[in-house]
Amino acid sequence: MFDNYTFKQKNRALLVIFILLAFASYKRSFVLSIIANEEIKQQELNLSKVDNSEESLQQLIYSISSLDKTIGKTNLKPDKIQQEILNALATYSKTYHVNLESIEETHSYKNVDFSVLSSEVILEGRFNNMTKMIYDLELNFEFARLINVEFYKKKILSTKKTKLYAKILFQHYHQI
Repeated sequence: MFDNYTFKQKNRALLVIFILLAFASYKRSFVLSIIANEEIKQQELNLSKVDNSEESLQQLIYSISSLDKTIGKTNLKPDKIQQEILNALATYSKTYHVNLESIEETHSYKNVDFSVLSSEVILEGRFNNMTKMIYDLELNFEFARLINVEFYKKKILSTKKTKLYAKILFQHYHQI
């Protein structure tokens, strides 16, 4: 039956049959194996993401607690915060011989997630005493954070003396 064909024709036919069988086996089994391997790799990647998400959740909880510690206690009303600022300033002003010159009304800014309460206080005294008091407030006062300090001098015309003032800005973040 194959006697009529030359070796060259037989080899070509054999090559065509081999290519057809290779293509058929690729389509029937190799492609399925490759797809299954890709799916396994994707599922392993998803599994590692789930494992990492638990760790990242713990890191996020730690970050939130450290931020709460940094920006102050969050569940206080503006009146309570203002009162705590006044109490702390009264205590520290006696210790450091600094006078409380004025306190501004609390300014409030609301966002979708939180509100920011800002209080401005003006102190009068000696530079060293005020810096020690401000440093103490920054370290130990936990109800609001000391955001800004501005020193300025003012000449009193009646006494012709110059007084040193410090304008202090406290901020408190409150979750809504």
